[in-house]
Amino acid sequence: MNENIVSLRLAEPLEFPAPNDTLIAEAHHRVGNSLALLASIVRLQARSFINSSAAVPVADVRLMIEELGQRLDAVGKLHGRLSRADGPVDLGDYLREIATSAAEGLAIAGRNHLHFDMSGACVVPARAAPLIGLAVSELVMNAVKFAHPAGVVGALLIACNRRDDLVVVEVTDDGVGLPEGFDPTTDGQFGLQLLRSLAAQLKARLEFDDTGLGLRVRLSLPVDVKR
Repeated sequence: MNENIVSLRLAEPLEFPAPNDTLIAEAHHRVGNSLALLASIVRLQARSFINSSAAVPVADVRLMIEELGQRLDAVGKLHGRLSRADGPVDLGDYLREIATSAAEGLAIAGRNHLHFDMSGACVVPARAAPLIGLAVSELVMNAVKFAHPAGVVGALLIACNRRDDLVVVEVTDDGVGLPEGFDPTTDGQFGLQLLRSLAAQLKARLEFDDTGLGLRVRLSLPVDVKR
């Protein structure tokens, strides 16, 4: 497999929840799909350490465990919400919770003040929500780790809004931006590889913009939510 591609697939395509008389069976399918997705993530990240010829520093192992915990948390929080709902998911509160958890969980790598723009409805099919949650978790973790290498306290803006037939999710930092010559569409380690795979799974456009005062990453997802 090309090392720049992380292959992740749900067992079933994105679709809307089943009628009420089969919601329990549908919930089991969602849990099974999410657990399979997380198992793939764990194996793929572990492989990056196993294939390394050099000794892995304890700090790197600790950070990897923290990141895995955040990915598990992203899916776990969503299932708690899905258990109380029977239709499409409004991402507003969910992404607030995910971003806050990711930033706090990686406080060992840096501190950030979080800001949110969830001014419009940000509704997606239930099957898309865990993938979007994982993508936002990755973006927040990347910003915490890399936006301010000098260790200063940074600021992150997490936004999710509807624009015509798109749901647009953005994570913007006020850090140093991308390294010179670095192409985020092909370069990067596991986190960026996973993010690109999640975008492909969602059939979403993934864009990286240098704002001059930091980096903005935008995920534009075509969604037709039938209520």
